[in-house]
Amino acid sequence: MRSRLQELYCGKDHDMITSAIVKCQLLDEELLEMTKDAVATIRSYVEELILVDQASVVGQEWMSKTADIYIRNKVSGGFPVTVKQGMAVAKGDYVAVLNNDIKFQGDWVFPLVQLLEKENVALVHPKLLDWGKEFETGDTVIYNPSPKDGMFFSAFMLNPKIYKELGGWDTEYDFWGYDDWDYYYRLRKAKYNAIWTDRVSYWHKGGATISKIGRDQYVEKNRLTFINKHGRDPQNIDWAFL
Repeated sequence: MRSRLQELYCGKDHDMITSAIVKCQLLDEELLEMTKDAVATIRSYVEELILVDQASVVGQEWMSKTADIYIRNKVSGGFPVTVKQGMAVAKGDYVAVLNNDIKFQGDWVFPLVQLLEKENVALVHPKLLDWGKEFETGDTVIYNPSPKDGMFFSAFMLNPKIYKELGGWDTEYDFWGYDDWDYYYRLRKAKYNAIWTDRVSYWHKGGATISKIGRDQYVEKNRLTFINKHGRDPQNIDWAFL
């Protein structure tokens, strides 16, 4: 059966497909069950599911059986390595990068692709809902907001051609923090656009994994990496006037 996306683009040279890359660092059974719930809302809307295992201690068998592509890391490189490895093997015309502590409701792919198809758009970010909040969507489309204003990068969709043009995700950043701002900064400097929208929403149980590891050890280190690379403090950038 063709997906809604494939039906829309079946007149092109090939059936358009979407890949989903999901970061999985399963430290206990709670995170495993959360990941299973997340994947249940992702799987039926993508043609390729890539699970990137960052040194999980449970769930390896489930991940390897569930994924179209399963990547196992014995030592966790966190989010930067997840994106780098997943994008290196993704075959999709559109690629979603997702945390494992999220959940969608209904067809989340089609509305994001419609926006990603707009001219000069490199990235689309749906609306984050706090875990347990009543589900809601709207029709708001905002170009290039500050990453402090809803662009939390726990779920987003990329144009893979532009991704390659920009040099991919920078794994100089350690585990967590500012690597996503780095990519956003580079796409804006290259005159591409990012979109935030509430046409799609998702629940995110923020910090479900990082809270078990500790984030403070990475935040300042990665902020300094951003400053050394770009000569600017990411917290002081006026993102509206890049």
